[in-house]
Amino acid sequence: MTAVRRALVTGATGFVGRVMVPALASNGYEVVATGRRAADSVDKLDVTDAEACREVVAAAAPDVVVHLAAMTYLPQVLEQQKNAFSVNVLGSRNLLDAVHGAAPRARTLLVSTCSVYGIPEAEDLPLKEDAPLRAMHPYGVQKIGVEVLGNAYRDRGLDVVVVRPFNHVGPGVDMRLSVAFFAGQIVAAERGEREPIMRVGNLAARRDFTDVRDVVRAYLMLLEHDTPPVLVNVASGRSIPMSGVLEALRERARVDMQIETDPDRMRPLDTPDLAGDASLIASTCGWKPEIPLEDTWDRILAWVRDEPYGDAW
Repeated sequence: MTAVRRALVTGATGFVGRVMVPALASNGYEVVATGRRAADSVDKLDVTDAEACREVVAAAAPDVVVHLAAMTYLPQVLEQQKNAFSVNVLGSRNLLDAVHGAAPRARTLLVSTCSVYGIPEAEDLPLKEDAPLRAMHPYGVQKIGVEVLGNAYRDRGLDVVVVRPFNHVGPGVDMRLSVAFFAGQIVAAERGEREPIMRVGNLAARRDFTDVRDVVRAYLMLLEHDTPPVLVNVASGRSIPMSGVLEALRERARVDMQIETDPDRMRPLDTPDLAGDASLIASTCGWKPEIPLEDTWDRILAWVRDEPYGDAW
């Protein structure tokens, strides 16, 4: 009888974690889910506590580790830079050190970000993994630090795969982020809780969006592949303007929404266009996005409306 494989997931109560955990379980893994706070079926783990990381990894005895715990909301990272560094960089080091000591044969998936690319040159789009790193803010810099840690522990013998996901969305995404922020304003207007006016930031910016379920499927493929790339983009390969995202959601609104620009939603550090080349993961693992964004927008609005939208995975 084949032994059941065990997976340790940090940040299991976060946006991606709530999709990752059931996806692993449905693929036959026994999952040890951890988060900053204990919850149903989730053990508490503060990744800034090195000893706690060692204890959790030793008890879990994982075959694979998916490290999702991070501070990712840019305004929060900018306001709490020391705390963000402790979580994003030192927390990753603590986890890698624990895996090296207690589960050295486990494959560890480290999540970086497309923010490491900063503001790319137009001719470099869509970005390949060897594109220059031009991180503009502490979050991008911290994730470059995570990638450096991944390289260092790979040199020490760990099986480490680093992913650079581009924008991924779906039910459960942070309500402060653009897509959910748009949806929240629409639903509040539908309920009569506010005027049908959407306050928006830079609609000219272009982003590479993928449904979170497709992103999690990419992570699963990388965990299962015999020889995955050690560094890989997870992206759709094309960018769409935020104005297009807004219009897609407005078309689904049950009230006529008007648009107003909100200066507070304008970011001083904003990339005009960002798209990732996913040919490496396509050629090695056979992955490509399968879920149309039209379905994603429907699910996000249903979630905000507190209507059924299907299972997370």
